[in-house]
Amino acid sequence: MTTKWIFVDESGAEPKQTPPEGGHFALSAVAVDDAEATRSALGSLLSELKPVAQEANVSRVLRRGYFHASKDARMLRRRFLSFVSQLRFHCRTARLPWTSPPALNCYDALVAELFANMGPPGSWSDTMHVVIALRGAQSPATCKGRDYQALFSSIRRYLESRFPSLARGMPSTHTVRHVRFADEPCLQLLDYCGWAIRRWLLNSDDEWLRTLCPKGPGWDYEQGRLILPPDTAGLYISAGEITGVDFYCGP
Repeated sequence: MTTKWIFVDESGAEPKQTPPEGGHFALSAVAVDDAEATRSALGSLLSELKPVAQEANVSRVLRRGYFHASKDARMLRRRFLSFVSQLRFHCRTARLPWTSPPALNCYDALVAELFANMGPPGSWSDTMHVVIALRGAQSPATCKGRDYQALFSSIRRYLESRFPSLARGMPSTHTVRHVRFADEPCLQLLDYCGWAIRRWLLNSDDEWLRTLCPKGPGWDYEQGRLILPPDTAGLYISAGEITGVDFYCGP
């Protein structure tokens, strides 16, 4: 039996009434086969920082207790991305141009694109757990915001469309739930991946993706962009108005 964990976040540009950065709203996901191993690895990285806790840029992370790409210092960003480049995971981002008001089916469209090719078919039919990032101080029991519920409902609809039997009730082998960002290291991994992707898409800044994928066969260092190589790693996806990035990482 195979198990697939998929962690999902709005990646900094959810549908809203004012244009988000870059004029897009987006969803990102990281898929891992062994979530516990990934959590353990990132926990060990946090522990490695304790001997240098007196450094201001490190002490802030230790007091916070978790990694956050937009808040961490440059040195920590490089260390984090270099570290996770040795982990095995699949990252995918899908985005749509921002409109006002946001299209009602934007979540459905992005979820469908986001979940496409997120692992072999067998991993869908065995066990799959989808974890949605919950930002701020909200708890999973009180996440009643429109965007949180819209994303949750879209993922449920997508799974039920692929597996009609799920419409009769989601079994324990397939779960969709919210988890606080600060409590889930795999969501922090996704946050860093999404941050590095946004830097590249919005500012043509490839420094952080180079750190994340130092040997990626899909990375064209001369052109500074992701390309489609024979093994599909580093694929830049484009489906109508939806664009995004798809890549695998790991030794």
